[in-house]
Amino acid sequence: MNLGVFLTAGWFQMNLSPILNKLSYLNYRYPEFNRITLGVDGYIRYEDFFFPVSWERFLELQGEAEGKRVKFNWDMAYIGVGYLIYHNRLKERNFLVYPSAGVGVSRFKLEAGYIGNVDFNELGDPSQSTSMQNIQYIGILALNSHFDFGFSFGISFGYVFTFYKSPWSTNFGDVMNPPDIKTSGIFGKILVGFAWDEY
Repeated sequence: MNLGVFLTAGWFQMNLSPILNKLSYLNYRYPEFNRITLGVDGYIRYEDFFFPVSWERFLELQGEAEGKRVKFNWDMAYIGVGYLIYHNRLKERNFLVYPSAGVGVSRFKLEAGYIGNVDFNELGDPSQSTSMQNIQYIGILALNSHFDFGFSFGISFGYVFTFYKSPWSTNFGDVMNPPDIKTSGIFGKILVGFAWDEY
């Protein structure tokens, strides 16, 4: 049994225009969202089978409007199974290629409120702060490759799709008129780390 652990950086072409347009309509000013993801990946390998795991998130987006601030971020985690379709020793350096499929969960989280100190006596004032989130259950199809030359370098690309999403909610109830966004789109990422392989 073998394993690998990696840090990742990538790009996820998800359609976020519904929530970004709503923030613009509410007069929030924010920088251009770049859809860069950072994360941690790993896998366990048993013979020709791979069992990948991953956690990724966007860099946080922050905007302001007339004394108010909003923060928006997204992350996802998933597990999967893959099968080796190509293996070359390359003069004692492993080169592996395997497709994989997986399932996981993603979360959109948005926090908004007024900038400044808060009086504890105004704890019940809903205008002071709002925190909401949306949970989505996802599927992942990917093609992965790893090359070992002292440390391991990998590339992964594929497609993520949503098969169920919960309502937007706060700690005290559902959110009315939420943006209709889904964790769906193509992705690509680079992996750098270490792999232990006995083959």
